[in-house]
Amino acid sequence: MKPAERSGARLAVVQALYEMEISGKGVIDALAEFEAFWIGQVIDEVEHPPAETAFFRDLLRGTVDEQRAIDQRLDAALAAGWPLRRLEAVVRAILR
Repeated sequence: MKPAERSGARLAVVQALYEMEISGKGVIDALAEFEAFWIGQVIDEVEHPPAETAFFRDLLRGTVDEQRAIDQRLDAALAAGWPLRRLEAVVRAILR
């Protein structure tokens, strides 16, 4: 597996987490959509890099499965008065 494909998978996971949060889609729909329409495609003149599909799947599913624990740790690490829910959706996706 090429390092660039692992990097592409990480970027796709952040994008998928963001999409899931703002659209309410589940992990299965997000996996299908990103694998079919986003990863390795050029959309509106924006190139979405190739990604190692199995790594993308593992990262997305693992993050979703552990999201409650991840969010608790992030809440604990944030400054008092700034719970995770106050951050923008894209920032939450990146942090997760």
